[in-house]
Amino acid sequence: MNELTRIEGCGMDYAVRQIGDSWSLLILWAALQGTTRFDNFQSGLGVARNILSNRLAKLVDEGILVKRPVQSGARRLEYRVTGKGEALRPALELIKGWGEGAAVNSAAAKNASVTGASATGATSYNSIRH
Repeated sequence: MNELTRIEGCGMDYAVRQIGDSWSLLILWAALQGTTRFDNFQSGLGVARNILSNRLAKLVDEGILVKRPVQSGARRLEYRVTGKGEALRPALELIKGWGEGAAVNSAAAKNASVTGASATGATSYNSIRH
């Protein structure tokens, strides 16, 4: 059995199919930080309206976000994180911490190549800023 066959149906396969792509991760992260309205997602993330609409619908369909009127009978809608979405917070915080460390390493490596110094890849990912 090859590696790809073993991945199919595992937890990683399920998670990727639920979350989808980088825009979905960024939308969920913004929602976890308190963003609730379509226009705020769009302006904060700089994502095209059609892509945002598609990704929000997928996150709602998967039960990660819920869509509801801002007020009873109102036409404006808001998106809220469900328990299923909230359960992804620790994983997203780890990804964020890794990205922050990787960005520092990348900047150090670029700086070292410009100055001729050597850069080490030693960075601790144990402390994650919130």
